[in-house]
Amino acid sequence: LIHGTSHTWLRSGLLGRGATGTVWKGQDVNTGHTMAVKESDLDMNLEVPPDVALEIEIHRGLKHPNILKFFGTDCVKARCYIYLEYMPGGSLLQMLKKNGPLDEPSVQNYSCQVLSGLAYLHQHAVLHRDVKAANILLGEDRTVAKICDFGCSKRSRVSAKHTLRGSVLWMSPEVINSSKYGFKADIWSFGCTVIEMLTARPPWGEFTTQIAAMMFISSCDEMPPLPGAVSPQLRDFVACCTRRAPKERLRAKKLLMHEFLNSRGCEWPIDIT
Repeated sequence: LIHGTSHTWLRSGLLGRGATGTVWKGQDVNTGHTMAVKESDLDMNLEVPPDVALEIEIHRGLKHPNILKFFGTDCVKARCYIYLEYMPGGSLLQMLKKNGPLDEPSVQNYSCQVLSGLAYLHQHAVLHRDVKAANILLGEDRTVAKICDFGCSKRSRVSAKHTLRGSVLWMSPEVINSSKYGFKADIWSFGCTVIEMLTARPPWGEFTTQIAAMMFISSCDEMPPLPGAVSPQLRDFVACCTRRAPKERLRAKKLLMHEFLNSRGCEWPIDIT
């Protein structure tokens, strides 16, 4: 039993481990409410480490139907706890590993929701910097998708520079090359995530080392490969995300109006106010 100021709760299972902490399934003993709790160590001065403090500062101000809800924080006995919405469907990556590639209607549904969340983030000057299937969580019936994990995120309307954050195989060429980058880097990563949905594999396939992957992605003139049997609309949709030059990629708000999404009618709320 962990007694915090905002919540008194019980651990009820391990959900995952990340670079900045361990995520537990927890139950508030007063309300019975199930939540996800991210646990991190405090530093030697019993203060919240700067990267965790930044994650909290960014996430606590976000409110959108396709972004994981933030419920608060506590510091107890040299530990920091971040209380988050629990998504019983697990991650999109877990679903892909279990069930294999998605069909185009499913890709359309998830793409619409993730883009809606990204458009909101970018409108509020937040670069996510680690968009991938592992950071998209699903509701119980796996129809609702929400962006999670703001541990790599940055709040800035000015393009970041010389900051290598994120996962290499989803990382844009300008990030790998330590060039100036901005919101279009998230769009590249989103395009790679669409490919991940279609293949149930990382974009670009397998590399022997991360350095080999970085050298290839940064120097080749190609976009990540798509399976052969995809519709022309979907192929163009991915191309609009993964053009090598950032200025040639569409913004999230523009992508929401792309034919691939609107050909079937996007049923999900697109609230970017």
